[in-house]
Amino acid sequence: MKRFLTITILTLSCLCGCFFAHEVRRDTRQETALCLIESFGWTAEKSGIEQREITAHNFYSFYHQWIGEGGFYFINRPVAQEKVAKGNLAGMRPNLYDQTYEMIPDEQMVTLYFIPLDEQMPEHTKLEAIIAFDREQLCMTALHVKLTEWWESAPPSSTWPLGTEKSVLETWKSRYMH
Repeated sequence: MKRFLTITILTLSCLCGCFFAHEVRRDTRQETALCLIESFGWTAEKSGIEQREITAHNFYSFYHQWIGEGGFYFINRPVAQEKVAKGNLAGMRPNLYDQTYEMIPDEQMVTLYFIPLDEQMPEHTKLEAIIAFDREQLCMTALHVKLTEWWESAPPSSTWPLGTEKSVLETWKSRYMH
């Protein structure tokens, strides 16, 4: 009986330890993203953070849409590196901007964090940071004005580097949001 009780206690201790280790484990990429946002002077809202995993192929296409260089229809057209830098792409393999993306394995995934920012925005718009990681390596940082509702005279969705000054956002607000 003593042996059975000892084995039971050890088993429960191991299970509890595994459970708490899993609960305490942190997402270092998310923490990196939050620190990066705050280092540029923006305030992140800790609630509402959305994490998505997409293929590198789709990321390539979305990225080019975000910087205004087409999308799915233009994926085989190289984009100048200075245009790619518009969204602070760094750390991604060169073939994502110098050539086509055909050599990237289909199973390669990019993790994106959409982090809402605590910024006063006009009605039906929201400012968010988009931080992307390719295989644990930071590959994109950007500010993005997200439209929460579309209407006839809706402004264009805008994307800037994360290091953009707040004055650029204020200019955007005054231009498009009357």
